[in-house]
Amino acid sequence: VRFNLSIRLILIILFVLFMFSLRVIGDEGQVKIRWKNGDVLPGRILQSQNPVLHFSSEIFQNNPAISTSELEALEFDSEKENSDLDFLIVTTTGDVIKANLIDANENSFIFSSKRLGRIQIKRDSVYSLNRLNNPNLIFDGSQFNQWDLPSKETINNLVGKNYVSWIKGEGGHPFSNTNKSVLST
Repeated sequence: VRFNLSIRLILIILFVLFMFSLRVIGDEGQVKIRWKNGDVLPGRILQSQNPVLHFSSEIFQNNPAISTSELEALEFDSEKENSDLDFLIVTTTGDVIKANLIDANENSFIFSSKRLGRIQIKRDSVYSLNRLNNPNLIFDGSQFNQWDLPSKETINNLVGKNYVSWIKGEGGHPFSNTNKSVLST
């Protein structure tokens, strides 16, 4: 009886491992389709020719043919990049880069990442620079031509005029409708 019980236990463990391995193997090659209307569907891309994408998903009995003009993006599963990168850089063109800050001068920032190597970005092309381990905004100078306070104060016998036109922008980041600044040291 004890021998029979241990064989059953071993068979159950083997069955669970087998089912788990099928699930892991089944997830390979998964892609998420993002439609322009916001719908998202995981599945697999089948042999296709532009402008029609053939797709298989567990929820469909037949594989649908999707017009590529209706799609916004395809998201492929990829390895997560190491979290040892310190900064999230958003450029004025909307590009987003994760990298470590190596150096900065009056003209540019120099970053480094495993994927991109060493890259140099013009300072006035950086819209924002966020520290990833502490998501507080580090720099957002591309939208400001003045950094004054909204009051008239005397600091070290200096009186400054403070005309601030900051607006809460996308994602809560400060935004100004005034001319863009030229950064200098």
